[in-house]
Amino acid sequence: KFMLKTIHKAEFLKMREIIRPYHEHILNCKQSVINRFYGLHKINYLEGKKEREQYLVIMNNLFGTYEVDLRYDLKGSTKGRTTVFPDG
Repeated sequence: KFMLKTIHKAEFLKMREIIRPYHEHILNCKQSVINRFYGLHKINYLEGKKEREQYLVIMNNLFGTYEVDLRYDLKGSTKGRTTVFPDG
């Protein structure tokens, strides 16, 4: 039902910037197919003696909600990416 995804700091900052208009859109457009975001988090931790940050977003699993006929990889790279079709 949910997905936890790591994101870059720039994505985290952009999401914080647009969170209010996004929330208004979701409230006003119940049938919107825009992904639902439920949490935006920054975690600080120590790795050895070095301080680290990790940015996370919790969102709905779109592939668990709808039946998907086709999937596209919009990032552009084909290296190390394969698709397994259920029919063979």
